Amino acid sequence: MGFITDLLNFFKDEEPHKEVDDVRKTNLSYNGKLVSMLESDHKKLFELYGELIELYKQDDSFQSVHRKLIDFKMALEIHLMVEDTQLYGYLEQRYSDNKMVLEFIKDVQNEMSLIAEAAILFVRKYTNVRMYRENKDNFLKDLENIGKILTTRIDMEESRLYTLYQA
Repeated sequence: MGFITDLLNFFKDEEPHKEVDDVRKTNLSYNGKLVSMLESDHKKLFELYGELIELYKQDDSFQSVHRKLIDFKMALEIHLMVEDTQLYGYLEQRYSDNKMVLEFIKDVQNEMSLIAEAAILFVRKYTNVRMYRENKDNFLKDLENIGKILTTRIDMEESRLYTLYQA
């Protein structure tokens, strides 16, 4: 399978991702630029989110919304893969002797899986032409719900989770 196909199918599988676990175990070094990269990703995700709102208001055709949704989905999936392979592996190793912090990290990972699933389901719903046309009037409301979930999550990551990432 190609890289893009792997990305698109990453969250579809119900089984644990052995490949991610293997990469996570090999990326245990501290990267002083990682947090700023992840925060930059957050800004890009919010930029794409805003563009989706504006685009829908200007031209709510399936074609234009579809392209921007695919961009949003890819940006989110790439961001999540970087977090999985760079951030969580390091944090698990760094705090391996601190049960409370490890439980927090696991809770954050589990919560992110649910959030990613909701975001991907949203994208799937609105990148299907029939579903888009049937649900077009709910698009902004559904997008706003995704925005609220992501805003809450990103605030938590930047104020709590990323502070654990230390050399």
